[in-house]
Amino acid sequence: FNKNLRSFDLGLIRGNILIARTYEEFKEIYDNDIGKYSDEFDKHGFFNEDEDNYILKYDEEFFQENALIVVFSYEPSGTNRVKIDGVSKKDGELFVGVISEVPNPLYSMGTCDAAYWRTLIEVKKSDIADITKITRIKSKAWR
Repeated sequence: FNKNLRSFDLGLIRGNILIARTYEEFKEIYDNDIGKYSDEFDKHGFFNEDEDNYILKYDEEFFQENALIVVFSYEPSGTNRVKIDGVSKKDGELFVGVISEVPNPLYSMGTCDAAYWRTLIEVKKSDIADITKITRIKSKAWR
């Protein structure tokens, strides 16, 4: 499972890939991301409850056997999309393939609105127990 959530940039953890092995870790990621500013953005109509409030989708029961890989991505155009190409591991290192899907330049120039994405990848906690390093492998694809 992965869920792309297009949102606004808070500049705090942009470009990072983080692992939440417990609900407390997940809450800390959220609090340092959107949670810190959700009331302010909601007041101005920028907060989408269904997408931006991603912490509501998970609880402590989920984290008993599972974990989340949270991929933060930035795209210079709102017409670009982010897609996870794959997740693999070797010798304690997690590799996350992230594809930036860019519109074909023959048909679209893109837009001038930046897009900030959070991609949530559900994994078994046992599958990432030995991970000590995370590497993003980024590529572009035309769509």
